[in-house]
Amino acid sequence: MSMCDEHVPVIRNLVSLDLWRCKFASPETIVTIAKSCKDLEEIDIGWCHNVLRVQFDHRFLFGNCKKLKKVFLTSGRIIDDTYLNSIATFCSDIELLDILGSNQVTNTGILRYSVLYSS
Repeated sequence: MSMCDEHVPVIRNLVSLDLWRCKFASPETIVTIAKSCKDLEEIDIGWCHNVLRVQFDHRFLFGNCKKLKKVFLTSGRIIDDTYLNSIATFCSDIELLDILGSNQVTNTGILRYSVLYSS
C-alpha cells in the first residue's frame, strides 16, 4: 500500500490536486487518484517525471475523472496524440490544457482533438 492509498478516504471529495514537480508521484499514484477522486476538476502533474516519463494509463485517469476542467501535463515528454484523444473523448468540460514541452504532439493530433472536442 502506498502513502497515497492510505490517504484516499481523506481525498475522495477533492476537486483540485496540484502535484507539480512531485518527486514521489508515480503512475500507481495517478491510478489511485483516478479511482478515488471522481469529482476532480483540476489536476497538475506537470514536471512529475516519475509519471510523465513513462507510459501510464491516461485513458483510466481521464475516463474516471470526467469532470476535469484543467489539466496540466507540463514537461511530459511522453504526451502524444493519444492523450489528446483521451481528453477529448472523456472530458467534455476542459477549459485549460497545458502540454508545454510535449514534443510528441503533432499538428494532426491537435486538429483531431479540436474536432473531437467540438463535437
